[in-house]
Amino acid sequence: CSGSRVYVTWSDGRAGTWDVYVNASVDGGMTWLENDRRLDTDLIGTADSTHPRVCATGSSAFVVWEEDRGGTLDIYFNRSLDGGTTWDASDQRLDTAFPNASDAFRPRICCDGALVYAVWVDTRSDLDEVRLNASSDAGSTWLASDRRIDTDLFGDGASQNAELACAGSTVYITWDDDRTGTRDVRFNRSVDGGLTWLDDDLRLDRDPTGSADSARPLICADGAFVFVIWEDDRLGPYGIYLNGSTDAGATWSSTDIRVDGAPHGAVVVSEPWLCCTGSRVSVVWRDPRFGGGDIFANAGESP
Repeated sequence: CSGSRVYVTWSDGRAGTWDVYVNASVDGGMTWLENDRRLDTDLIGTADSTHPRVCATGSSAFVVWEEDRGGTLDIYFNRSLDGGTTWDASDQRLDTAFPNASDAFRPRICCDGALVYAVWVDTRSDLDEVRLNASSDAGSTWLASDRRIDTDLFGDGASQNAELACAGSTVYITWDDDRTGTRDVRFNRSVDGGLTWLDDDLRLDRDPTGSADSARPLICADGAFVFVIWEDDRLGPYGIYLNGSTDAGATWSSTDIRVDGAPHGAVVVSEPWLCCTGSRVSVVWRDPRFGGGDIFANAGESP
């Protein structure tokens, strides 16, 4: 959403294959367009377009998805600059690997003004890696070559579950990988619109290396405050942990924090989500400590 403008995107099988559709409201969801819009512009019935994500800023909306029109999965993009009334007649492919040579999947998108960022998982090397493309002109043009974000040696670890947050020309990306033998949460950032990145990505979970799996991170940012949560099994069943930065991701706390209050080693908590405003962060998750699947929440403030 952006102000009173609301956008919903989904995959739809009405044509026999999966296509990406969107609908929009300009009055806070009270009324919607009479006809939804198909965003993938390949021939109907020729490919599957799935897992769309949308972001909005001002009167613009941007959507990414994965699609197999070339025989392998690629990342595609479409946009509206008028509140969802019209969309580009032709979508754009964002991953720049050689056609039909590898898969690019699980896209995520973030936008702020005319700056748009898309991140995904990519198989062009021996193991999965995190890739990004960026636009500084509201999606009209994109980098000629996408950027690799994880900095381990090629084939040294499988990077998965990439997520991102952005604020102007600063973009933050988190993911998990297994370069140490177990899964760890990693982080990288760019302060120049995605052109350059830290030479070495940062590990955010603070358990002893190789001792536990830390996976499926999520991220939010507001101003100089950045927060990442993840699922972590260092005490047995998964719990929810958090690390934070007060200087736009340049440095992070030397200790992470367990957010859920479930009995240690007793239950598996899962499906966390977070949001933040300034230095304050709130987290929700699914928790079976009472025998069912209840929703719990916690909140805190960065010093």
